[in-house]
Amino acid sequence: MEKEKNIPLGNFLIAPGVFDSIVALATEEVEGIAIYTGGVVVKITERIGRKSFLKGIRTRVEDRKISAELSIVVEYGYNIKEKALETQRNIYQALQSMVGLDIDRITITVAGVMAP
Repeated sequence: MEKEKNIPLGNFLIAPGVFDSIVALATEEVEGIAIYTGGVVVKITERIGRKSFLKGIRTRVEDRKISAELSIVVEYGYNIKEKALETQRNIYQALQSMVGLDIDRITITVAGVMAP
């Protein structure tokens, strides 16, 4: 068997919008949650392909660590704390598995409650 050779292939970059999209889609996976975009509640699956659903999300990469901030709305009847923590965990796992960088923090603001 031949020994593998390390061949320098160059660099790759991940566009900032990719991080936002990962956060949005990971948030959408959590039942009873929507993203709050400054006066508008957005369900991601209804907006996919449009940039409007990313307005309520801010991600930043510094020193190979990612941080994310977003506002969510919780559907009436769900435990707000549990849903916020579930959302944080889902975002954390998605970013870590897809991007492979360390996570600095994920800050979630619960901006309201929506009707089911």
